[in-house]
Amino acid sequence: MISILSAAQHFHEGPADRGSWATFAAGAGLGVLVQFDEHLLPPGLGPQAWHAAGELLTYVRDGNVTCNSAGLLHATEVQLVVDGLLPWRVHNNSTTESARVFQLTFAPAERLASAAYKQRRFTVAERREHWKLIASPDAHDGSLMLLAHARVYSALLPDGFHVVHELEAGRGAWLHVVDGACTVGESRLRAGDAASFVGERSVSLTAHGGTELLLIEVLAGSHPTNGRRHHFDTADITLNA
Repeated sequence: MISILSAAQHFHEGPADRGSWATFAAGAGLGVLVQFDEHLLPPGLGPQAWHAAGELLTYVRDGNVTCNSAGLLHATEVQLVVDGLLPWRVHNNSTTESARVFQLTFAPAERLASAAYKQRRFTVAERREHWKLIASPDAHDGSLMLLAHARVYSALLPDGFHVVHELEAGRGAWLHVVDGACTVGESRLRAGDAASFVGERSVSLTAHGGTELLLIEVLAGSHPTNGRRHHFDTADITLNA
């Protein structure tokens, strides 16, 4: 079954002077993918982000940002934080340009004694006209290593380009349109739109215009549902000693 979630169904969170959109309500993600957020950060500002036990994958689409004390992230770079319990703040370093950041949170497969992070740049050339693996449990093809049983792909497709991603039995997928548009079956998806694939043999789509996509493959789980997610601030989080 293919279920479409339009950009208009996402939840706007945080102060009115910045854009933060949550895709899932609490506990309503797809398999181990429990949160999928997009942040549009005005110059010099950033949202209060959070990270319960698990893994947080941050992708910088545009701009340059700082994530806590873990270093600078430039456009096209991806950072993976494993088992971080501290609130994870993302700040836009520019005083003139906005930054656009995507954050994916995965349920933990196992616990680590302390938080760890790693990052890598994935170039336009690496992602052009095919699905480039950027995170996976076996770190295949230079991808960042996930503890969660999931694979994350990125693709940059020209107008009219068709791609198919085969799904093994028992696996589902979440497709998110970062920019541009694509056709999935009879549905046309635009920037901000998404689709879940459960019980399908493949993810098949055709790009319209220059299109950027994220694809997350997981063990098949529950369908996303609509509903307001609880927004945490620092006071909501109990830190382990």
